[in-house]
Amino acid sequence: MKIGITGHTSGIGKYMFDKHGSKGWSTSTGFDLTDPKARQEMINDAEDIDVFINNADDGNNMKLDVMKDIWSAWRTKPKILVNLGSYRTFQAKVQAVTKKDVHKFTEECKVNDEQYNFYDEISPLQSELAVGLIQLGPVGTEYTISKGLDKYITVEDASDIVFTTVKHLQSNHRMFIQIMCKGYHK
Repeated sequence: MKIGITGHTSGIGKYMFDKHGSKGWSTSTGFDLTDPKARQEMINDAEDIDVFINNADDGNNMKLDVMKDIWSAWRTKPKILVNLGSYRTFQAKVQAVTKKDVHKFTEECKVNDEQYNFYDEISPLQSELAVGLIQLGPVGTEYTISKGLDKYITVEDASDIVFTTVKHLQSNHRMFIQIMCKGYHK
């Protein structure tokens, strides 16, 4: 099984790439995933990939843009897409319903109607592409530890969760959601 990972040069992306990765795409290796042309180059380069782990994040819509592009390109292919960090989108949707105002989201979520509607759009559609949506919460990377957080999930455990999700998706090719928000105390 060939695995491609965005954000593969640091943090959990680096850990997963070093253990399982076949190809990686990151800004530090010349892929500006905020650029639609670069995303198309990545998709072309990833044609032989079986599992695509969308890990890179710019704090804006780049992760969603990558997910949409992969979905569009691979919807009819028996591949797997795992999107890390999806919980914020679901959190924003729940918050919007609770507040009865879809345009009032917290600054932390920074999502708009397009972002959370995308998940609603793809969930009932016919697809060969299996999609996993995962939020791990704080992961024990150098960055997290340097911030003094004492509650986090280890990169090893986070990687295990991602690849357990991949195994579930291999067996049933349905949308799968895994949320690990609070992490572990280490």
